Amino acid sequence: MAIIRDQAIILHSIKHGDSSLILHVLGREHGRESIIAKGARSKKPRFGAALELMTHSEIIYSHRHTREIQMLREARVINSFLPIRNDLERTALGLAVCELLRMVTPVAEMSTDIFDISIHALEAISNAKKNVRNHFWRFELDLFRPLGIGLTISNCLHCGKKLSSLQGNEVEFDSINGAVRCPECKTSGGMSIPMETFKILEFLNRSKPQAVENIKISPRAEKGIKSALWLHFRTHLPIRRELKSLQALSWSI
Repeated sequence: MAIIRDQAIILHSIKHGDSSLILHVLGREHGRESIIAKGARSKKPRFGAALELMTHSEIIYSHRHTREIQMLREARVINSFLPIRNDLERTALGLAVCELLRMVTPVAEMSTDIFDISIHALEAISNAKKNVRNHFWRFELDLFRPLGIGLTISNCLHCGKKLSSLQGNEVEFDSINGAVRCPECKTSGGMSIPMETFKILEFLNRSKPQAVENIKISPRAEKGIKSALWLHFRTHLPIRRELKSLQALSWSI
């Protein structure tokens, strides 16, 4: 048996027995784990707020390779992202981050890059002054890279023209290659995206994180971005359903 100390994001919890919780967490060094927290729901809970969903916590747990569910010993809050919990839109986005992580990170897979990207996304959603949804789009774009399906969308896949020099009403998104074709190189096998939408997507993909919220995205462009990003996930990963966490906002990814 090993005693493991790790940083973790609390992705999901299930009531167990009279006073316990079974947690699904993403650890920075040890990846996905299922952990039982005994006494977490008692009148005097042992672990306080450290086990709340979306919380960034330090956890110590007993690990046995022969067990599917590990045993929590200690937990403390590193960041609870309070602004996320006090706003409906931010709450939905924060829960969507956790829901998407449960879909794309297999149990016990090492995921340091994915963990860091996720913490940065929760911080950005928590601290955003405006256009908070933009940070979720950026999270998805950042998440593609460590999953091995990053987008290369600054130039046309076929002729190499820079996006900034493209003319026309639409480009073609090739989800298989994670790339685009300009209007002159379009085929019939990709997804057509309005030029306005695509330029916003390319900006989000290359801009510094602090610049993401400076752009206002129209409903038309938002619809196109949602469709393109979710198509890319479905093309490369065994994901079929949309994110339930976002239903409160009447839009889905």
